[in-house]
Amino acid sequence: MAKPIKLEEWSLKLGGNPFMAPEICPRLLQGKVYGDSEHSDGTHLVTAEVRNVKGCIATTSDGLVYRLGEVDKGYRDFMRDNNIDFDPENPIRMVKS
Repeated sequence: MAKPIKLEEWSLKLGGNPFMAPEICPRLLQGKVYGDSEHSDGTHLVTAEVRNVKGCIATTSDGLVYRLGEVDKGYRDFMRDNNIDFDPENPIRMVKS
């Protein structure tokens, strides 16, 4: 397996279109990448659909592997305001691993 790309200031977002039910929308990650040969460090990007998550390692539908660093402050605030627990050891629970 290739070395995971570090994703900082990340958040989970829904893909698809506004007419799709949220439960069937693809889950995407967005944040700043580091250690990716295709992008300069600190570049903000949106990933392909998240397919697998184990702890802080997320694999997307295009086969790329991301190591989740610090979560985006605004996303943490959203989670807190909506009573969504955050586990730094397993930060993504919405995606089946």
